[in-house]
Amino acid sequence: MARTVTWLHLSDLHVGSKNFDLDSQDVLETLLNDLRKLQQSNGLIPDLIFFTGDIAFGQIDNQKGKTLTDQYVFAQRLIDKIRYIFIPEVQLSNVFLVPGNHDVNRYKTTAATNMYLSQAKINDIQSHIDKSDNDWKGFMQRLEDYEQFLEANKYDHLLQDRSRLIYTTIREISGVRIGIAGFNSVWSSCGDGEKGKLWLAGDWMCNNLWRKLQDAHISIALIHHPINWFRPEEDNRLLLNKLERKFNFLLHGHEHQGWVNETKENHHVRIGAYASYESSDKEAGYNYVRLNLDTGEGEVWLRTYDRLGGEWIPREIGGHTHYGVWHLNLDWIKQIDYNRDGFSQMDSQPSQIPSHLNIFISGTYRELYDYRDVLEKKLQHLASYLKIKINFYPKVLNDQNITLTKEKDVEKFDIYIGLIGQLYGEEGAEELSETEIEYERVSSLYERGKPAFLIYFADEDNIRLPHKFIERDEKKSVKQNKFRRKLEAQHTIKKFTSPQDLALKVVSDIHRLMDEGHFVNYRVFDVNNMHAVCDAIDDSKRNHRIEEFIFSTAEYFRDLFKLNPQQLYEHPFLRDLGSKLMEMMPGISTTDRNGVLTRSNIRHVILRQESFLAILRKVQETQLYDLGQEIGRGAAEDVIVNVLERRKFIPGSPEAFVYLWDYWDKTGGWGTLKATGDPKNFTDPPKPKPAGEPWRITIENNCLATPNTEETHKLYNLWRGYIYGFLDQALPRLSKLINKLPDNEKSKVAIPAFTSVKSVVVSSSNSDNVEFLISFESVPYSASREDLRRAKLFINKQQNESASLCLKYALEHALKENKTNFNALLKNYKDSALISVILSKSLPETVSDKDINLWFELVNLFIDELSQIKRHSNEPNNSSID
Repeated sequence: MARTVTWLHLSDLHVGSKNFDLDSQDVLETLLNDLRKLQQSNGLIPDLIFFTGDIAFGQIDNQKGKTLTDQYVFAQRLIDKIRYIFIPEVQLSNVFLVPGNHDVNRYKTTAATNMYLSQAKINDIQSHIDKSDNDWKGFMQRLEDYEQFLEANKYDHLLQDRSRLIYTTIREISGVRIGIAGFNSVWSSCGDGEKGKLWLAGDWMCNNLWRKLQDAHISIALIHHPINWFRPEEDNRLLLNKLERKFNFLLHGHEHQGWVNETKENHHVRIGAYASYESSDKEAGYNYVRLNLDTGEGEVWLRTYDRLGGEWIPREIGGHTHYGVWHLNLDWIKQIDYNRDGFSQMDSQPSQIPSHLNIFISGTYRELYDYRDVLEKKLQHLASYLKIKINFYPKVLNDQNITLTKEKDVEKFDIYIGLIGQLYGEEGAEELSETEIEYERVSSLYERGKPAFLIYFADEDNIRLPHKFIERDEKKSVKQNKFRRKLEAQHTIKKFTSPQDLALKVVSDIHRLMDEGHFVNYRVFDVNNMHAVCDAIDDSKRNHRIEEFIFSTAEYFRDLFKLNPQQLYEHPFLRDLGSKLMEMMPGISTTDRNGVLTRSNIRHVILRQESFLAILRKVQETQLYDLGQEIGRGAAEDVIVNVLERRKFIPGSPEAFVYLWDYWDKTGGWGTLKATGDPKNFTDPPKPKPAGEPWRITIENNCLATPNTEETHKLYNLWRGYIYGFLDQALPRLSKLINKLPDNEKSKVAIPAFTSVKSVVVSSSNSDNVEFLISFESVPYSASREDLRRAKLFINKQQNESASLCLKYALEHALKENKTNFNALLKNYKDSALISVILSKSLPETVSDKDINLWFELVNLFIDELSQIKRHSNEPNNSSID
């Protein structure tokens, strides 16, 4: 499948303009329909959405509906409608705007400021923007409403430079880093007739924005005004040449003319946009751009609104477009070195989506042919908008079930989908159906974590099958029921009632597996690529389950007319709605009270610092320590589950771990955690630290510091407990994750595995900051756990004899460490005989997959129980600070 980058370019919406309320809806509602149609017919789904200015019409007066603030409310609603049209929806973080002259509040400009700008020199302008001095702040007052609009609607990625309202960012799409620069061309705008009279400070802006995008493969500049609108002092010819050399694409609006200019020698394309809406008698338009990164071909889809027909159509330009598509020859794209500068995937926005998935669909073919057909088409649609490749097995279908003929074929599969109908199917070896034989062969790898199993049963109570598909053979019926019970004991089963219902459930489950990082290997991060992890934490993109939520709602739409207000909860629509919302947002629930949606389990509660301290002063010292532990353990569980396990990240150093800890938890605003200084200053590869070497964690902006030194030291027990509780909960879980790494990846981790917290003490403090010294010790049976780690690696490589030796060594090390506890536990252990066999010197020459997995689980549990015995005799010291 070709790698592509696609964006949607709109401009000059003019919300609030004259007659906007009267006739704009015809244009904008049909715009949404056109976007939906192009998605379905041509696969146009934008990775990015660009608005190049004039999203509002400007401050008209202070009456309701006439202010910029009111106009921006409507504009954001439209932006959201556009984002939600697409499957998957375009996340807000991938929507980019720049201000236009109509976004300027002309009531906030002054005659004196405008007079100064008309007489200023270019050097003065460059100095003002560079220093962001008081004069510059006066110029920028005219964009305060626009800035507030961005802030209110959480466009944080557009507010990197609030004093100038310019920005840069890099998004990774299809493995390519797309750099985006937002220019502010309207900071000097104040009225009409401004062509050739505007200041840009273009040389300063261009240099400073481009400098931050040098790691990008393809760069895009967004600006409202074309270059010929700026003053002669800007030297527009040289400015345009600089933009062409530094940016591959320049997108603008303002002149309401849809046109494309190619400059092949500079690998540059300039695209102007029509107004999305100006008035009922003016032409409206927008454009799509799709780049094929593999072939170097580009397409600009020009669209225009046909007022006579009342719909959007291709815009034809003689000699340039064919059915509204302007073709670009971008051979330079094929020459890009995507690995230049050693920029790895971890250094940019990491993707949790694999490049391809191998899926095996098993089930009685004759009975479920229609179901398979709809499912495969749905999964192919999934593949197209996720931009991945899905390989289906078996590749050829006929009237018989297709059996896995070679055991090695199983290794290919990422997902096994079992469709279990009412027919048992044709029997093969050992008088088992081909479907059951397939399952048995694939399940041999279940303990190794691959493939993922998704099992679905035909709902016998709610599905109607032709008479010929009902099992009449009593013996086969018994076997089918037995097979179903076996599957129910091993897996979570879902039932389907129609081909569409099955397809929706499968797609939903695949999304869930992707969200949980099921197909992604663990990745080690350190402070020099910490931003990639932060992006993954903050990133809410690819909430694909919205699609099946919408489709499922549509299935029930007709039944909505039959709602009984007294029995809302019993209606299948609300039951399904509740379950799907619960999947997307844990803790949400539906009630029959006024259609209210409620959400529970909100973690953070904000308290004034004075209120927080007043509560803590009433708590005893030992209780403060216990309270801190409880809070710390909860925070650790959050980090481990939601970042490390779900996102498949492992910190490579204490500094990175503490940075992540602070970034995730924010400690309720109590302070900022840092390990051994500021992690952002660390650039060298971390060096492994001995297990006994202490960590130093500083709390900056410490809210527990009070003028009373004695009271402050008492309150520090909350910090001590918090740090102890967090690390005590996190480190054992982190050790298990480290053990999942191959040896070459494990060598990158400088956090010793199998260590536990010994003590947390204050080493220094001042009015704002406090430093804690954390001492560690090896956990009980750490040598045995290292043996278990090696055994698991051998099991994954199917080297069962080597794995069995490691299990034997694990027991020997445990026996040597504490012979008394070992023998005491073994004496009454339910599987003591098998433990003794593994420990003996005479191991079997060959060990089956089934046996080695059983042995591993048994030894692992035995070591865990030994650890618990020793752990309870070494409870933490909860005394006050030293």
